[in-house]
Formats: sequence, C-alpha cells, structure tokens
Amino acid sequence: EELGVEPRILPCGNVAEEDEDREPDLFSGHHADAVPGARPHGYMRLPRRERHALRKLLAAMHEVASKRGPVLEQLDIRLDPIPDAPSRDDDSDFSDDESCHGPRPHCPAYFNSYSNGKCAVRTEIGPRGEVPPLPAGVHGFVRDGGAPLWTLLCKGPGAPVLLHYANCGFEAWRGKYELICGGHGTEDGAFSTTREGIAEMRSHIAARQLTLRGQEEDLIRFYRTFVLGDEFDEMAYLAQFGLVLRLKAPKARLEAIR
Repeated sequence: EELGVEPRILPCGNVAEEDEDREPDLFSGHHADAVPGARPHGYMRLPRRERHALRKLLAAMHEVASKRGPVLEQLDIRLDPIPDAPSRDDDSDFSDDESCHGPRPHCPAYFNSYSNGKCAVRTEIGPRGEVPPLPAGVHGFVRDGGAPLWTLLCKGPGAPVLLHYANCGFEAWRGKYELICGGHGTEDGAFSTTREGIAEMRSHIAARQLTLRGQEEDLIRFYRTFVLGDEFDEMAYLAQFGLVLRLKAPKARLEAIR
C-alpha cells in the first residue's frame, strides 16, 4: 500500500500467491534460498510489490546519479558500460530482470560495494554428530562434504541483519584500495577487471582507477561524493522514500570501546 500497488486479485477472487501478506518468520521454509533435496536452485520470483519497489529505488538512483555525474567526469573516471542483462520472453510484469526494473545508472549512485552482503551460520543445528560447516568464499557456507546448507533470507521487520562496514573512514578506505591495487599479477598490478560481474561494481572500479593514479585530492573528492554520499543532499532526498536508516547502536558501541 505504501508503494501504491494493490494486491493482484485472481478471477476466483483469491489474492495471487505472490502478493499474499505473510508474517515475517526467519526460519520458515518459504524464505529458504537453498534447501537440500528440494529446489535445485536459489531462484524465487520476487513478489510484485517488491518488483515495484525496485523500480522506485532505481528511479531514485538515477536522480542521484544525475547530480553526481559531473564529478565523475571531472575526475576523468572511465567506466565501461554495464553488460546488458540476458533477454527474457516473459511479460515485463512477470520478469525479474532489467526489462522489468529498468537499467541501472552509469554513475555510482547507491551501493559502494556489493549487494550480496554477508552470511551468518548456525553450527548447533543439523544431524547429530555432523561436523561444523565450512565457509564457501566470503559470502556463504556449505556442509563439510560440500553439500548446500539451508539458506534462509532475512526478511521482514525484526529480522537480524549483519552490518558490514565496507568503507569505515577515509584512511581505512584508502588503505584497503592501496592493498588490493597491487601484487595481483595483472598488467597494472591491481585486482582483475575481467571477472564476471566486476563491471557492475561501479564505485569499486572507480576507486581502483583513482588509487592507481595516486592523486590525494581526487581520492578525497571521490570519497566525499560517492562514499559519504551527501554532497548534494542525497540523504534528505533518499529519506523521503524510506531508503535511509539511522542506526544508533553501532555508534554507541564504537564510542564505548575507544
């Protein structure tokens, strides 16, 4: 209702399954992204209201990008176009690719890192005697033998969230990119730009270019514009759409340990 999208009513009078309101339950199988012995893959179509929310998010991102774009040009940052999403035969209202949501902006406008986030694992559940799971990269876990675990998406009010501070202060941000922009065996020594999906990490690629260039003033200007993200009053604009959340607990915890 907040998005101005009414549930779709079927000819029989029932609400379409994808538009049904469900009580948030983290441990419900409905939220399972990978269930051993069940769905062979993690794809689940987004509810219609969530697809409309993504359209609104993209519209806000394009507005932000229009303000930040000139800074990107003045810093002489060259970003390759984002590859087109594979075409689908589905009707646009029943598709989850960019034909449904629209193209993302060329200029970094919202996420500075990546959207797949971090993952927590519970080790005290499972068959008796089973050894603990193993990390599979930095974004997930698998069983000791490599089989998938139950993966539950954190959805709804009150669901737990892992706060991942990817850019915690200018010095930390600069130090991170100085570290990952050397010793990789590539032509310029920085991390590879050829792996799948890397072109979509716009801010990541821009920071790479600036780090290799080594101009302090350019690094500071990029950080203020694209990481702090409020040079053009973006926070007030995004807050109108509920896209800004003030978290007081992390600040209090950091102040307590300093």
